[in-house]
Amino acid sequence: MCKCFYCGKSFTPKKPEHIIPNCIGGKLKDKTILCGTCNQQLSSIDKAFDEFRLVNVLENPARDNGRVAQAAGEVEGVRISIEPGFKDMHGFKVVSFDKSKKTARIAMFHTSGIGEAKNKEHLFAWLEKQGTGKDLPEQKKLEHFQAIWDRFCSKAERIESPLIHSANPCSFGENLLLAILKIALGMYCHWKLDRSFIERAVQVLRERKDVGQIVNWFALAPVPGVGTSHIVLLEGNPASQQLYAIISIYNAFSFFVLLNASYNGPQVHKIYCYQIKEHSEILLDASLSITPEQAQQILSASGEYVGSIIKNALNSVMKKHIRCSEDLRETLPKQTDWLLGAAKRIVSHLAWRSEFFSAEQYNEYFIQNLVISMESSPALSSLSDDFKRDLAVDVLKFLPYSNYKDRHYEGKILQILLEKIPPRLCLVKTGTVDKNWENIIEEEVANLGSQTFEDRELTLFLKQKFMPSCQFYVDMLKSSIRNVLKPIKTGLD
Repeated sequence: MCKCFYCGKSFTPKKPEHIIPNCIGGKLKDKTILCGTCNQQLSSIDKAFDEFRLVNVLENPARDNGRVAQAAGEVEGVRISIEPGFKDMHGFKVVSFDKSKKTARIAMFHTSGIGEAKNKEHLFAWLEKQGTGKDLPEQKKLEHFQAIWDRFCSKAERIESPLIHSANPCSFGENLLLAILKIALGMYCHWKLDRSFIERAVQVLRERKDVGQIVNWFALAPVPGVGTSHIVLLEGNPASQQLYAIISIYNAFSFFVLLNASYNGPQVHKIYCYQIKEHSEILLDASLSITPEQAQQILSASGEYVGSIIKNALNSVMKKHIRCSEDLRETLPKQTDWLLGAAKRIVSHLAWRSEFFSAEQYNEYFIQNLVISMESSPALSSLSDDFKRDLAVDVLKFLPYSNYKDRHYEGKILQILLEKIPPRLCLVKTGTVDKNWENIIEEEVANLGSQTFEDRELTLFLKQKFMPSCQFYVDMLKSSIRNVLKPIKTGLD
């Protein structure tokens, strides 16, 4: 038998409860913390997350059931729709139509590079429906449509509006704070901690009043390196007599929940992080020490302060997704060579370092340095840090850890050769350097083929990969040394 944290009654576990609601992509479930009746009763609280409609559409989290609904609205009389995952964003409206002249005045919602193709498609479909060019051959009709589109782009009414208006701003209130409190209590009970310390917080949830005294928005920067995630941090500190949770939805909207202001239990530090895109829980090492004074400041924040937090969080999410729009999709293919070139330079540089990195260290080194490299590309420097990191992760797929190992061992072998070849060149008589140096390189490479090293993988690389293609390295060394010898030979001549 289990005990329901909400009503306090014992029950037999049946249906699991989503601790972070399914509507925002929460996956963690527990059937031992709420009875079926209370689970059903509290489900109405989760509807407060409908206020995240725009963010839900942009992030498009995977759900256990149901799909993210399309966001739609009107901007200055123009209908706007955004499909989940930002697959589509367009607005198209005929303001007036003159049948005698077969002309139309059209208004279009417009943000540079976003929804242009879909709007063009809609205009062509509307012209087709009106019978425009019906007597023309298909190719001529398309050319005629294109000419109309070109005139439209230069003369039509285009409504410039921020994307946020298309789905209406979120109007978060006490219901959302109650939903956040429910998440905090659910996680606390999921971790099997002493429920006697959360009785006051449960009472606030049960009575559904005074929630602003223990829950409020919290100005917290996104946690780096985890991308789009739901994060719950629980801290219990008997020294400060505080038990609190910090909850970050989409790693953008953060809340502070004071579960107990007279806490005298054991030290507690728990953290949960679920990455939306990767569909996986990850270990996260983070803590946040908040004094009683700071807690009071957070909970007594003015409406203006809370409003600025909401605005900043929404702007952060919006900017990230606008950078993923059509204008960026057109730019990125042109940057492919640049990205791969920068990535190859990073792997080469890493290979010549003396350390031998683990797969995890290699991945992080690669991603961090590629993100830094993007600052030197005008087309990529303005991307958000999250998007740059996501892009670097994608590029990493082309240069995995296995490539680094080969480059690392290749670097080791070339270093050995460069330690042996120059001393031998120095022993050759000056007048005959240009006649003997190529033989010296070939001899040293051939001699290397019979060696074994303490590092077994280095020996395997030498035998299986380096020597079978050693002519490539011989030619490379010859080319390099030839450039060094040119001025010496010129001086001798």
